[in-house]
Amino acid sequence: MTSKKYHWFPLYHDAWIVGTRGMTYHEQGIYLNLLLLQFEQGDLTWDMIRRFVPPTTDNWQEEITDILTDKFTELGLDELGNGIYRNERMAEVVKEQQQKSEKRTQQTERARSAKQKKTKPVTKTVTKTVTKPVTEGELELELELE
Repeated sequence: MTSKKYHWFPLYHDAWIVGTRGMTYHEQGIYLNLLLLQFEQGDLTWDMIRRFVPPTTDNWQEEITDILTDKFTELGLDELGNGIYRNERMAEVVKEQQQKSEKRTQQTERARSAKQKKTKPVTKTVTKTVTKPVTEGELELELELE
């Protein structure tokens, strides 16, 4: 599970078309939902899958199992003995997003630092105290002299 949430990831349409050839639209929807779940939560467990992809057909579990077998790697078992699954391409995409985010953060920090070095604070101090009432003409004359 990633500690930072990312708002988007690239969908490589050519890879999607080739990779889902032979799947029904229903199966493609399940597959896309599993990818979205992995992007958001990390490696998948059966418990997560059940909650995120609710049963829609009588053979729902068989459909999920077929997709998991074909498109995901089983990493082992969780504490309940259920499989843990990962789509390796999605894992790469998440890693790429993390790297892009870190790079943008570093660029932003460098830009802020450079801007702070360039910016000099402008301060003006008043050194003369006026203790008597002045007319507008005297004030203009005094300002012109300075």
